[in-house]
Amino acid sequence: MLASPYVMGKLGRIARGDYSPEFSLNLALKDVNLALDALNGSPHPVFRTLAHDWWDATTSGLGGEDLTVITRTLAAQS
Repeated sequence: MLASPYVMGKLGRIARGDYSPEFSLNLALKDVNLALDALNGSPHPVFRTLAHDWWDATTSGLGGEDLTVITRTLAAQS
């Protein structure tokens, strides 16, 4: 697999079920909302979808977990 050390590390943590925060979902949501604000209302479906999915996960109590915890919520949706 061609992937950066960062991605390989994250994939390993996901495989082990380790969602202890390195970069919390709360912080990732803050950043995606800042990006949406910077777009000044321009449509950007990827950021809007991220913000929606990440908001749902944080309101479910996962905001303090690593942002990779989103993989659990996405798996549950399929």
